[in-house]
Amino acid sequence: MAPNPFPVDGVVTRPAFTDRADEVERIRSPLEEPGAKLLVYGPRRMGKTSALRVAVEDHMDHGGVARLADSSTATSYRDLENRVPTASTRALGRRWKDMVHDLSRRIGLRLEASADPVTGGPSASLGLDMRSASQVAREEEEGDAGTVRQAFLEIIADESEPLRALWASYAATEEKVLRAVASGTESLMAADTLRRFGLASRGAASKAAANLVAEGVLLQEGPGNYRFDSLFQRGWVIQHALPAAGIHLPATHPV
Repeated sequence: MAPNPFPVDGVVTRPAFTDRADEVERIRSPLEEPGAKLLVYGPRRMGKTSALRVAVEDHMDHGGVARLADSSTATSYRDLENRVPTASTRALGRRWKDMVHDLSRRIGLRLEASADPVTGGPSASLGLDMRSASQVAREEEEGDAGTVRQAFLEIIADESEPLRALWASYAATEEKVLRAVASGTESLMAADTLRRFGLASRGAASKAAANLVAEGVLLQEGPGNYRFDSLFQRGWVIQHALPAAGIHLPATHPV
């Protein structure tokens, strides 16, 4: 039996990816502008990731450099932060010569001459100040972390109004549950958690949490243990809703 030419699951790339030419071009255009930003949003399973991947592939096929860091399965801010250097390594693989040249310029790579111990003839090698190399590695890591942090906060700010409207749709008990989960509590059903967030009982907290899981807002990882499906929504709750419980944390507070 011939394979289905119209896959409906997972990320689809060419040649199975068809149509969406306007959307792909709109995504690709900012890739050619340093500092440009574009927010792609919509319901799940509408092909957003596929369109992003195709746009990145088109950009790279025309000589550009791009990286696609998939945060859809990230379970913590640190996990999200690590996706960027990982994607960068794959993207830079196509331009490794440029990367080596830039690295050698920044850390003072030098040519060292000596005598070959076997033949006695001249031998050349590349020397490197390891202290400088370590410093460059730290700068790169800090730069990536800073970029991710800034982008994370910008996305929360850009999505603030839709997230505020979504928050207004929750029942009072659901809001309390979301505050508790956003704070990083290990067990929603713990007595001190219920008391701290004004939850009347374990039954009420469990029912509200089950509703939020059914709506795709929370994911349950164990008895009384929940996490946000979206790290961006969690960041918004930390910024805008958690202070009502007297708790002030940075949006990047670890889970």
